[in-house]
Amino acid sequence: MKKIFTLAIVALAAISLNAQLQIKEILIWNGDAITYHKDLDDIDSITFATRTIQVPTGAIAGKYTINAKGDQVVFSKGNLQSQPGNKRFRFAENQWETISQADNERIAPYGEYWIDLFNWGTGANPGDTTSNYEECQYEFHDWGANKIINGGDSANLWRSLTEKEWKYILMSRPHASERFSLGTVNGVKGLILLPDYWELPAGLSFNVPNMTAEGQDYYREYGKNIDHFIDNTYTAAQWQAMETNGAVFLPVTGYRLGTEVTLEDICYYWTSGVPESSENLYAYRVRAFSKWIQGAQGTQRIFGCAVRLARDL
Repeated sequence: MKKIFTLAIVALAAISLNAQLQIKEILIWNGDAITYHKDLDDIDSITFATRTIQVPTGAIAGKYTINAKGDQVVFSKGNLQSQPGNKRFRFAENQWETISQADNERIAPYGEYWIDLFNWGTGANPGDTTSNYEECQYEFHDWGANKIINGGDSANLWRSLTEKEWKYILMSRPHASERFSLGTVNGVKGLILLPDYWELPAGLSFNVPNMTAEGQDYYREYGKNIDHFIDNTYTAAQWQAMETNGAVFLPVTGYRLGTEVTLEDICYYWTSGVPESSENLYAYRVRAFSKWIQGAQGTQRIFGCAVRLARDL
């Protein structure tokens, strides 16, 4: 993956009708956009280098900036799955993979079947569930604190992102509005995220939905009969090329309430954040459906939602 950067010296900054001031700068271009500029007087040297970054076991190679400081993470290669009985954890082998409705409805503190819809913060006891609003006052235990079989198999390698970090990825990082969309991968609908540095694989396309930013936490398109899941469609082989370049896919999951799963074309993913004055009953989740993408939706902790973990770089 190579970008062509053009170094240019720009001059002629007018300071009056009859005078001009020459300012020497370095401009770095990415296509038609200037991505960096600096006065030459402030530069001692320029070095071109290629760095190799080791991708952690179980991670996708793309880097995602999560705050204004420039901290970055990589995402896991699939949704989190668990066997509640022995508290084993693993990542789905493919990003579009989800556990069946029947197995998620079997959720209990015992059993060797796999589930991937969790009540909020149940990293210590993934089989915990209740449909009683006032009983669901869990303290947050991050699922990423556990050993994940195909994610390095050591504790505390992974974590859940906060709602602020999710909102930054969707709304605030450089080129944020060009780095997300909805689509269908191998027949499964979901939310697509592109990494900070992105190169579209040859022969493929990526269409950004016509959505309007609303406030600081979501995008929305007004109108009837809108389905942005058809904006991008990829086969398994095509998606492999997208994933190799760092793309993340969050498949639709529906949700669970108690032991009943409702299958809908909606992405619900837990964050580690909670609203202020939530009385230990609410938490934030990421939500996406055909015409709405939201980085921080406050909801009751009684719902079973999916988990996609990240790892700090």
